[in-house]
Amino acid sequence: MTRWEIATESQHRRMRWAFAIGVALGLATAPSVSTASTAEERAMADALFREAKVLMHRENYQEACSKLQESQRLDPRDGTLLNLAVCHEKEGKIATAWVEFQEALAAAKAAKRWDRIQLAKRRLKALEGKIPNLTIEVAPGAAVDGFELMRNGVPIAQPVWGTPIPVDPGEQALEAKAPGMMPWSNTFVLEVGEDKTVVVPVLEAEPLPPPPPPEPKPTPKPKPPEGPSSRQMTAYVVGGVGVVAMGVGTFFGLRAISKSNESDDHCRGTLCDQSGLDLNDDARSAAKVSNIAIGLGLVGVGVGTYLLLTEPDNAPERGAEKPAKGRSSADSAARIQLVPVAGREQAAIVVRGAW
Repeated sequence: MTRWEIATESQHRRMRWAFAIGVALGLATAPSVSTASTAEERAMADALFREAKVLMHRENYQEACSKLQESQRLDPRDGTLLNLAVCHEKEGKIATAWVEFQEALAAAKAAKRWDRIQLAKRRLKALEGKIPNLTIEVAPGAAVDGFELMRNGVPIAQPVWGTPIPVDPGEQALEAKAPGMMPWSNTFVLEVGEDKTVVVPVLEAEPLPPPPPPEPKPTPKPKPPEGPSSRQMTAYVVGGVGVVAMGVGTFFGLRAISKSNESDDHCRGTLCDQSGLDLNDDARSAAKVSNIAIGLGLVGVGVGTYLLLTEPDNAPERGAEKPAKGRSSADSAARIQLVPVAGREQAAIVVRGAW
């Protein structure tokens, strides 16, 4: 049995070897030197290779591996690939180095470079059992539409889920996201030779945004100050005129009495001198004015009182009364009119209008 057939200690180990051997067989029939490289690219690749060797001697493996990788891209060479594998092993990327050693071994066998074959075999033997395996499982129901899974920023295709894959030891960062879901992440360190399984849970739905604040209610406009209606105003005016008329009538009534008393001083019985006759005439004139004024006053007070007492309870507020169709507000306010009427022996106030 060959060495590869003996390496069947576990299922994970078999999968790792199968993967690497498949890569190696694919390279076995390829030429060791690419004919597509130009002279300038080969010169640049050679310069990068020499500088990388110096950096490896100084144990600056990170920069050295970067230069070797670019040199191999510009001008693929079996020796460059073997040195790149050694550099990655020194850098700690043993899974990467293991695959590159497999490729270098297949290329060395095709070229019959026995020294390189022995070196590649020794390094592969040394790496056995050291390569970590990572199994990423996705919980049922987690893979919704638009679901994405990444390891160290590199997307992981669905066929890889649940399969142990050899990875370089060190820090690993897993991220999962989907539209409308809270992102999930997990960071951990994978040790040399460790086999680890990580389960991606069902993502939680993003919380709904808070509802917008309610729109402020419009501030109600203050009501205009209430005042007397047009009917009340008419009542006050009529009543006020009546009170003034009664005051005038009282004044002239008192004047009539005073003049009558003065005329008595100039009369004896029914005979009076001229002064008595004049005073008696003044008393009668004052009495007539008094009677007329008091009469007007009584009518005005009565009409005003009537208007106040008979106003309906549901009368519209001041400022809310709408004028009738075809009439202006000024016409509505003047629907009630007071017309004083006076004669030789009597007086009255005629109220006309509609309310």
